[in-house]
Amino acid sequence: MTLTTTTRRYPAVSKVPRVYRPYWQWEDWNAGLYKAPWDLTAEVIAARELLTSPQRLENAMRAVVDAWPLAAEHQLSNMEQNRRAWLGWAACKHAAGATAVATRAAWPQLTDDERDIANACAFRVIRDWEEDNGDSQGSLFNKDGGTWDA
Repeated sequence: MTLTTTTRRYPAVSKVPRVYRPYWQWEDWNAGLYKAPWDLTAEVIAARELLTSPQRLENAMRAVVDAWPLAAEHQLSNMEQNRRAWLGWAACKHAAGATAVATRAAWPQLTDDERDIANACAFRVIRDWEEDNGDSQGSLFNKDGGTWDA
């Protein structure tokens, strides 16, 4: 049996190679990111407070990329998922103790402007991670200084 390759109609999104790691190696998994919250209300409040504090949020995102390198490599090299969401969940777990469920519950409580600012924090962290991990051109951004490359 011969395997054939399919040509995509669009150019490759990134020069960052996709890295696969088993979930039991992910630091986020081992920290309980994907577990049910112990106290949903308290975790939602903690996540909302972090998500609405841009400086703290960006610092937490950068800290989680450094503290959880295997999970970051697995998650941020996957161009077929919402990397911004993962980065927000991970930052909320690492810095505020809020699980992914609680962070997802907090997200709709933010204003559009607060969500835009949180996404901008994630854009910068992902861009820097990409530059440090093999994509000097930055796959997430166009060359105009930060527009989302849809």
